[in-house]
Amino acid sequence: MSLRALIIAGIFFFSIVIPGVCGIYLYIDPDGVYHFSDTPKTPAYKPITSVPETLKARPGRERRYDRLIRRISAKSGVRSELVKAVIKVESNFNPRAVSKAGAIGLMQLMPVHFDTNGMSDPYDPGQNITAGTMYLKKLLGRYDGDIVLCLAAYNAGPKAVDRYGSIPPYGETRAFVDRVLSHYYRYRYGNR
Repeated sequence: MSLRALIIAGIFFFSIVIPGVCGIYLYIDPDGVYHFSDTPKTPAYKPITSVPETLKARPGRERRYDRLIRRISAKSGVRSELVKAVIKVESNFNPRAVSKAGAIGLMQLMPVHFDTNGMSDPYDPGQNITAGTMYLKKLLGRYDGDIVLCLAAYNAGPKAVDRYGSIPPYGETRAFVDRVLSHYYRYRYGNR
């Protein structure tokens, strides 16, 4: 069962057992990361009384860009499942996503990648996926097809991966690699 399904099931259970007072609090930070607590430390946490809209399943959301991803992947030689997994983790298929670090669009690209890939509109799904896929291809080439190192470099930068010779010891990067690989294998071998 996925983490999202477990969270929804837990929220549903607590909201039935103790209607309106489930004892679990939620805070969504500026990056869209969900923080749950049963003992909130700041007023930013709000009690959960129902399943938040952003956690509810959205049929078709994950398939919205499949045709575009497959077309761009076929041209580049990068597996479409890998591109889709990166998009899932980076933006959850939101082409308007912007991180506090300045990464933009579906594949959360930094401005340096716009110029090197001839992208004029980072919010345009086709341009963003093309630039992100070309960057993945470059990283896969740099690391002899090693998907783990490619993903670590996508998140932390190639210099950090080269310095450590493996996944850098950054919690965010390790979590990113794990999450992308989980979705990659799900898209490749499981349900899409």
